[in-house]
Amino acid sequence: MALNLKQWGAIFIAGLFAMSIVGFIGVGNSNPVTGAATSTSLYYNSYTFTKNGNYWQTSVNNIDFLFTSPPSALEVFEIPEDSSEIINFNKIYLAYNPEQSLDLSIIRFHAVSFFSNFNIRSFEACIEEEGCPNIPIVDCTEDHAIIFIQDNDITEVTTKDNCIEVHSANIETMQRQLERIFYQSLGIMQ
Repeated sequence: MALNLKQWGAIFIAGLFAMSIVGFIGVGNSNPVTGAATSTSLYYNSYTFTKNGNYWQTSVNNIDFLFTSPPSALEVFEIPEDSSEIINFNKIYLAYNPEQSLDLSIIRFHAVSFFSNFNIRSFEACIEEEGCPNIPIVDCTEDHAIIFIQDNDITEVTTKDNCIEVHSANIETMQRQLERIFYQSLGIMQ
């Protein structure tokens, strides 16, 4: 029994369909560059994190939080224990030195999103008057929390009075350090 052209076409399309299903199942959950399996969820200290687009989502006390990095990726950062007290303030300033050219828009977005879950108001501020736009000027001795973002060759997080000082040479690392502080504030990381 010889197959005609229509039958061969149907077999070809069915085969292509079957191979695409197998391909989707086999590599649909892998890194397209390395081929390594990727996980859409992970567990860390009894919390479940689900990959949601570019973010990792978890729930703490029935409040959903989004992070750009899972906690396991941030274990490299040492964070002072008292930095977790930042969520005990009702107002937080995200401060910077106006002489440094930093684009804090991403950090500001994540900070406002995080603190709004606790009804904490957050504001942009300067630590020096010279070159500061029309925003508050703050220092670490005041009665509110300050996250001081500083462009620096040393990557570290320190505390001084009511300031948490985030030092790094690039915004991406500063964002990761800030997320590490958030994880610690939520009790997800120690």
